[in-house]
Amino acid sequence: MRQAPSLLRRTDTMAATGVAHPYFPRSIQLAAYTPNDLTYTEIVGVFFAVVGAGLAVSWIVACTCRRAPRYATGHRPNAA
Repeated sequence: MRQAPSLLRRTDTMAATGVAHPYFPRSIQLAAYTPNDLTYTEIVGVFFAVVGAGLAVSWIVACTCRRAPRYATGHRPNAA
């Protein structure tokens, strides 16, 4: 029976992979680890842009849906 490949393999050096990871223990080789392509400021900037866009859309929807039709206000404009 064939075993599934493990993502955690014990190695003595990180020179074999060329990429050191920031996790402990440092001697474990993470086969599927890839470092981030974006910097911290880029990640936070994208996060706040998405949150801001979501808040703007929800605010616009809330403002347009808040107006009730005239008949729903309880007033009868031409009541005799």
